[in-house]
Amino acid sequence: MGKLMSKVKGKWKAEKDSCKTLFVTGEAKWAKILKPDDYGKFSVNVYIDEDNENYEVLEGMMDSIDNFADDENIKGELADFIKEDDDGKKFFTCKLPQTDFDGKPNRIQIFDASATDVTEDWDKLIGNGSKIVVKIYVKPYAGLGLIGLTAQLYAIQILDLVEYESDGGFTAVKTAIKDEDKEEAKPKRRSRKAKTEEVAEDEIPF
Repeated sequence: MGKLMSKVKGKWKAEKDSCKTLFVTGEAKWAKILKPDDYGKFSVNVYIDEDNENYEVLEGMMDSIDNFADDENIKGELADFIKEDDDGKKFFTCKLPQTDFDGKPNRIQIFDASATDVTEDWDKLIGNGSKIVVKIYVKPYAGLGLIGLTAQLYAIQILDLVEYESDGGFTAVKTAIKDEDKEEAKPKRRSRKAKTEEVAEDEIPF
């Protein structure tokens, strides 16, 4: 992969060749797509398993940043990009700041199952368990005592929507997925211990 990062004004910056744009299929959880979260970021947790075609790619990028940190003697703890929840299911989080460095609003493109751009008309909340594809930009980072990967979210396609509805108090969930269409549960596998520290994200130009 070559040199992953270079030091600029005392800080490590990712080299363009070390970053990847990926389209990852998975299940959504805690999606904040229409409105940013309490930290001013759009975000979604994407659940994947080890059979996912991008799982090996992401793990390979983690191995590369780990080796690079050793070679360059970068001090810091390796933060897992793919984490594991209390049920043993694996996921990663992708985010996009509400505004860019110039203060202009960012917006996530939204596509339906037929790949039609519905960004202007989409007003549904994406419930947990919705099947999605996310377009993410993955890059290495080093700083704040951590080294690892971060993913910025630029677009989302909703393949099967589990629509989340709120009545202002209790909540109800309705699903467009038939029971017979659901995949059988995957067996639990071992994973490295997840770390939950927040990492500052830079603007990524496209």
